[in-house]
Amino acid sequence: MTRRISNPYEKIAHKTERTNNQKLVQWMNEIIQEKHLNLGSVEQETSGADRKQPDIVIKKRPGSEEIIFVIELKPPAFLDPFNEAELVEPARTKATRRRSSYFATSNFRELIWFNTERANRLEPLEKQIVQRYTLSSMIDPDTIEEPGIKSAIRRGLERFLVDLVEVSTGQKAEPKHAIDEILEGY
Repeated sequence: MTRRISNPYEKIAHKTERTNNQKLVQWMNEIIQEKHLNLGSVEQETSGADRKQPDIVIKKRPGSEEIIFVIELKPPAFLDPFNEAELVEPARTKATRRRSSYFATSNFRELIWFNTERANRLEPLEKQIVQRYTLSSMIDPDTIEEPGIKSAIRRGLERFLVDLVEVSTGQKAEPKHAIDEILEGY
């Protein structure tokens, strides 16, 4: 009979997709406050009448319950943030039901921002996508708080949130993209 002696230094807790979702929510709320962005709160897994829970929602402005953005997340090992069945379609559906102008898909490595109305009209992909952001090189969910990963994700989120305010308030037009630019790296 083999006896296993536990290692007192063995890591007993691992970060899950939900843990990492909460980190993004925390960091986005911090960025909104630090940069004085005219956005409402960012919340995790709020349920709607459809009983579906988007991973993250962003409220339109402070004090508002109106949702401007829905984000669906997968763990970093999920390599395709353009996956129609597992990410894009569920995000589009949740955004539509919440009357959200925009939605995004992300695997913590990239964030792909879509225009809900254009996605509902089944316009070409290059017209549906508003912007694409590189967030990190993270592969292991346990590394999200490592300084290099955390700072890269926060920089990407800051660019995204500033762009969201500028586009949603009309200060800046949604950029136009060529399909090869959108799919670069895929």
